[in-house]
Amino acid sequence: MSKGRVSPIAEPLVLPHLVLQNRVVRSATANGMADERGYVTAPQVELYRRLTAGEIGLIVTGHCFICPEGIASPGQTGIHEPGCLPGLAEIASLAGGSLSKMAVQLNHAGAKAPFAHQPVGPAAICLRKDGKAARLLEAGEMKGIVEAFVQAALLGKQAGFAGVQVHLAHGYLLSQFLDPLYNTREDGYGRTAEGRFRLAGEVLEGIKAACGEAFPVFVKMNITTGGEDDAFEEDAAAYLNLLADCGVEAAELSGHIVRKRGNRDRLYFLERAARLRKKTSLPLMLVGGIRTLGEMEQVLAAGIQMVSLCRPFICEPDLVPRLLGGQEGARCVGCEQCFARTAEGVRNCVFHRPNE
Repeated sequence: MSKGRVSPIAEPLVLPHLVLQNRVVRSATANGMADERGYVTAPQVELYRRLTAGEIGLIVTGHCFICPEGIASPGQTGIHEPGCLPGLAEIASLAGGSLSKMAVQLNHAGAKAPFAHQPVGPAAICLRKDGKAARLLEAGEMKGIVEAFVQAALLGKQAGFAGVQVHLAHGYLLSQFLDPLYNTREDGYGRTAEGRFRLAGEVLEGIKAACGEAFPVFVKMNITTGGEDDAFEEDAAAYLNLLADCGVEAAELSGHIVRKRGNRDRLYFLERAARLRKKTSLPLMLVGGIRTLGEMEQVLAAGIQMVSLCRPFICEPDLVPRLLGGQEGARCVGCEQCFARTAEGVRNCVFHRPNE
């Protein structure tokens, strides 16, 4: 960054119920560090200690399971019972001593749940690696899913997080309902964009009713699909406006099956996100192949209010001050070895130690 120029990523952002110190978001990143109960461990606390020292505007935790049947991976953190509270509160308290705000991400793996005796989904789809198909969720069972999300949000608020992010992306349960590739239902939870959105809408409305209108609720959602992708863009636009009607604070835009892309692809969702920006008033953040200060500024120039990064913060938790101090881009090369190590209970860069 040239001397004397202040990057727009450093500008504060005033959201409906939250003010962020800058436009940078740490996207939710699973770490596989929880204990066998899903409770927070000391290494997790240290991870978030480094992040909260990094001048990030908004930090979103790794996805937390809302019920045991919805666990997505080994070592995932839970937000499903009161016993989770002490560890979650310790993580949330770290943001209190910094300028960063922190939201906890809520998730149910749905048909992808690897440990569920019988996974569930919008239809009898098969997304598990062992070939076990999901059971179709009956309409009468939706209330239990909604209640699990609501109780998790209440635990998040009690723990002291500044907000929650509901995971509507990456092929997990609520994402499965939004995607016509998976949701082939013929009842009120399918058929149309409004029907496919219904369960997510009930979750969001339930959280708002329980936690209060002023409690920030974010979402992360796919704007691409593995099915009829061009048609899905219109669905995504409809979903964004439905999210605004639900009082969502902001939506983080991501996409389908990111890992089939080249590791070093850049800004792979920006073109579609820029078009969607023109179709909604909802504040947006964008994740996906963002590595340099110039790319971040390109996202903001498209009218998207926040830039969201995942892997670069594994490599450099202090990336924001580095960029604002003159470093041109992240050192992350997109090799994905950090993701490969999650099964070992760690998620570290294999080339760089944090903050070195």
